[in-house]
Amino acid sequence: MAKVVIYRGDSDLSLKTDNQTTYCYQIGVGRLLGDRLININDGKSLDEITLSIRNDYVDWIYSLNSSFVKGGLIKDGISLFFLSDLSNKRSELFDTYESLANILLIKQKLSGIEIDVFELIGLDRAFSRAIKSLYPKAIIKCSRVRPSRISVGRRLMADAKYFIEIMLVVVINWCMPNKYVKNTSDSEKYYFSYYPQTFNSDLTDIRYGEHVGEKDNYLITIVADGMHQQVSPMAYFQYVRKLPNRRFLLVDRYLRFIDVFVGFLWLCRCYRFLYSQRYGTYEFLHVDITGFIKQELIQSISRIARLVLLSGAFRKAIKNSNMRELVYINFEFSFGRMISAVVANFDQNIYRTGFNHGDYSWRFINYFLAAGEARRTPPYTKHCPIPDRVLAEDELCADIYKHNGYQNVEVLKKVYRLSYLDGIEPTCQEEYALIATGLHDGDLLVKTLLPLIKKQNAITFYLKPHPRSDKRYLDTIPAVSNLLIVENPIEELLAIVGRIYVTYSGVGVEGRRLGIPVSLVKIPGKICWSKLLDYPEYEG
Repeated sequence: MAKVVIYRGDSDLSLKTDNQTTYCYQIGVGRLLGDRLININDGKSLDEITLSIRNDYVDWIYSLNSSFVKGGLIKDGISLFFLSDLSNKRSELFDTYESLANILLIKQKLSGIEIDVFELIGLDRAFSRAIKSLYPKAIIKCSRVRPSRISVGRRLMADAKYFIEIMLVVVINWCMPNKYVKNTSDSEKYYFSYYPQTFNSDLTDIRYGEHVGEKDNYLITIVADGMHQQVSPMAYFQYVRKLPNRRFLLVDRYLRFIDVFVGFLWLCRCYRFLYSQRYGTYEFLHVDITGFIKQELIQSISRIARLVLLSGAFRKAIKNSNMRELVYINFEFSFGRMISAVVANFDQNIYRTGFNHGDYSWRFINYFLAAGEARRTPPYTKHCPIPDRVLAEDELCADIYKHNGYQNVEVLKKVYRLSYLDGIEPTCQEEYALIATGLHDGDLLVKTLLPLIKKQNAITFYLKPHPRSDKRYLDTIPAVSNLLIVENPIEELLAIVGRIYVTYSGVGVEGRRLGIPVSLVKIPGKICWSKLLDYPEYEG
């Protein structure tokens, strides 16, 4: 008979142990301390499990489309399942897949051992339900239970705010001169983007760079779905006033009250569907992951309704353009899938080009589709809408796209977002190191590295936060003389540092290209999403 303690937290926790054999497993930087504890964490095995179950999990998620179709959630020939976060398997938003991998690793490590008590600390009820499904005879003790991050009440309030703001945007459109933002360019090629999020001062999108020719156009949105970027109606008004007519076609100027009304109707239909699923259970590999999946469903309702609302404006904008080709990022995500479907349903002669932006790995489940799931042409009731072709950043990304059913995949001759690397001559000074955070990992990365930073006090560590991350964690970092939070341009830092520390940030891959030593930081219980692991020569 034995006991298992599973702890999720950011600070160390001391346990009082008795003569009973106690196994411990941690998720996060907080350690479990105590005598005679048997740690069963295994980062390498966790990544192996992530890969081994990936295809089966992707197939299983795809099978859930049938419930959406059965529930009548089909609009304009597309199952709204494909516009959901559930279909996208958003690992940066949900810990469903990571928790599943952790649970399967725990099961593997405890194989053949009779467990009579599980003590779960800092975990949510979805996790405890999953453990109970594998060990029905064990006693489950829970403390410091994490509240559900996503709830119907919170989503309803967020949706109400979004719909009200969109109505105000419609009013602003009516009050502003020039009912539409006319595009005066003769070019038939458009590049989709979010304004002003990734535009620099000369109104060039930093992701596309010089791919956009002088006569090419931008198809842009400011309000988006309220998730990619959040812009108040007043800020929207100010951005539109400054936006030049030439080369920019603003989707938001085509928003109408009818779009808001249609979006609201589908929001109601989706919530009715959600209510119909309230007694449903979801099991994968004999693990009950119902609690996790229902969280994803709640979030998906918001996403779907907002994309339905926006789809009407996209269709009207495209109709009033001379578009013959559309290049767009995020085609792998719900927003991009909506664009793929709207364009294909409007005019299949418009060529859709998906533009790869970022580094992906074989463990980054967001970008994976089931065998036979992808399809270029409508209808999309049983198939996910994809572009006509894909421009990939490198061979690894191209292989991942091909594996997932994308067609006409080409490797970019030049990745302009990485052009800043061309002018860097790294000096690799060992007295300097760079900590490059990703969009969501800053807090965990810094806490993991603090002992190393204090120990290597002869090295100055530069902490470069991700520009679009939530930086509130910076206020909680203790003062350490050799740790400096900097906002310097990344090229200045890469020119001097002798080592880079990352979990999944693309800066690690970029540093590798420059010949700078890179250390992948493994956080217990966290899947390593970095593509560095996919390079056979990488040594860590």
